[in-house]
Order: sequence, then structure tokens, then C-alpha cells
Amino acid sequence: MQILDNTLAIIYRALSISLNLIGPVSLLLYLALMCLIYLAYYKRGLRLGSFVHIMGCIFFFFIVWNHPGYRWYKMRPWNGGYVYTLVMIVVYVYLPMKLVMFGTELWRNLTPKGKSDKPR
Repeated sequence: MQILDNTLAIIYRALSISLNLIGPVSLLLYLALMCLIYLAYYKRGLRLGSFVHIMGCIFFFFIVWNHPGYRWYKMRPWNGGYVYTLVMIVVYVYLPMKLVMFGTELWRNLTPKGKSDKPR
């Protein structure tokens, strides 16, 4: 039970620190990355979208890991640093894009197809 409590404490600390340190430039970069991933999925298909999604996750990992506000985690990686970085990537990159992609696919499947959507 102690391991679960420690893990939840690390997750809570990670989210509280990240919300305090996000700035306008970081927010614009984040939104641009999300738009790029979504456009790659929507316009070019699953293969390119998945590739851009993975590259975005790697890019975001290095942004989080090299940020000066997270020095404590970088100096003690086995004391929650890797868990923290994983939480950041899952919460800010993976889950939002998966929810948007699920919504897009649901919308595509539920809307009636017109004449322009027929295969040639």
C-alpha cells in the first residue's frame, strides 16, 4: 500500500508543478504540436499520424526532462523522475490525442457518406 501512496504522491506533485510552470510560449508550442498531430491523422491517415504522435511524445519527453523547474527529478531519476516524465507525456500528449482521434473516428463513422466520399 505504501508503494501506491508514493506513486500517487509523485503523480500529484508532477501535475501541480507542471500547471504552475506552464507559460505562454510553452502553451503555444503545445497547441501547435497537438494541431500538427491531429492534421497528420486527419489528412494523411493513421500511419503518418502515429509516426508524428510518437515523435511528439519523444519531443515532449525532452522538453519536460530538460526544463530547469524539474531539476529535482533529473538529479534523482529513480526516485520518481521517470514516473513523473511518463505521467506528463500520458496526461498532456497521449490521452488528449487519443480522445480526439476517437471522436474523429466516431464522427466519420456516424456521418452519412455523400457522393464525394465514394471510392473511385
